[in-house]
Amino acid sequence: MELGAKVQFIGFVDAVLNIYVRVINNLFEFTALAYALTSLGVFIKDNAKSISEDSSKTKTMIMLLEHLGEDLTSWREHIFILQDTADIHYLDSSFFSSCMQIEGIIGNKEVSADDEDCMEFF
Repeated sequence: MELGAKVQFIGFVDAVLNIYVRVINNLFEFTALAYALTSLGVFIKDNAKSISEDSSKTKTMIMLLEHLGEDLTSWREHIFILQDTADIHYLDSSFFSSCMQIEGIIGNKEVSADDEDCMEFF
């Protein structure tokens, strides 16, 4: 299970996150979002072994990645389909914050008193 999960996390980064990064990097206005996804992808790859060896972290990462996928879907819809977002950079920074929070949760980083108690998904 552990090796399979590790390979799946790395495969997710290569097959999903990196595809988004390549496409979004070509859209100049959205390079901050591409950076957020790149940063998260590097984190997942660097920590795939420890995530896959801890069933609690594996379950948490899967749940967080599901939310991340919903965020990406919402982001695409509001930017390209509905075109109802007045401040795209707010969405980018919010998304980057979500990626950093995922890294903090999975990396067992302590949350400072200034940080909010909940994830900042859209």
